[in-house]
Amino acid sequence: MALVSDRAICLRRFEYSETSQIVTLFTRQRGLFKTIAKGAHRMTKAGQSKFDGGVDLLDEAVAVFTDHVDRELNTLAEWKITAGRRAIRSNLRAMHLGLYLAEMVSEFFELHDAHVALFDRFSNTLDELAGEKIEAEAMACTIDILREAGVMPRIAYCAVCNSPVLNQTSITSSPEHGGVLCFNCESSLAERYRIDGSILQLAATIWKLPRTTGEDGGRVENLPPVSIQQSTPFHAMLVRHIQHTTGRRLRTARYVLDVDLTSR
Repeated sequence: MALVSDRAICLRRFEYSETSQIVTLFTRQRGLFKTIAKGAHRMTKAGQSKFDGGVDLLDEAVAVFTDHVDRELNTLAEWKITAGRRAIRSNLRAMHLGLYLAEMVSEFFELHDAHVALFDRFSNTLDELAGEKIEAEAMACTIDILREAGVMPRIAYCAVCNSPVLNQTSITSSPEHGGVLCFNCESSLAERYRIDGSILQLAATIWKLPRTTGEDGGRVENLPPVSIQQSTPFHAMLVRHIQHTTGRRLRTARYVLDVDLTSR
């Protein structure tokens, strides 16, 4: 059985039996992998040495696993934790945002399709979520995930006529049209969602900030301060757009927004 080794972050986890787990991993060089960790909870020296006591959500590790592109479920042979991210687990908001980002990564990308720069961005964001710029870090990473997946809505120009909209104080977002609309184009909408223009200006600024690259990179330079009052309407706009575009609901969105948009 040929094995490979790669850095990996646990995005999803299901208990398969008393001792085993099925986990979805985001690996740096090979993309998403669904794996079974046989004996991950086995309280023996062999089990503990191979899996560090089990695979937990948002943990990062050096993973050893089979790499069969023709199989949906590969085998996880070893899991050596390099970042347990205890700081996130002591901050409920950080944990919710981390799981929200993890769900988007797991939903938007195909198995065995590598996104090296995005892995570095996601890894760095998880490290930074317990810091002072938690909302800005989450906004920036959300933008990068959606942009990489090709599902980012238009936020600076009208999705219908392409005219600039950031000079408007109140802007209408339309999931049906794939972004925001100017005053002229919004008049025909039956269903409208309003968002403050200053929030979209902030998002556009974050979008344009330089990102560092490389295995030790993945950072956004000079992130501005962002409050939860600013980030929540932005995430709400994105969730409506994502659910309309993909036809799939984001289960973790309700915890980030403190309101359930999954049926809207």
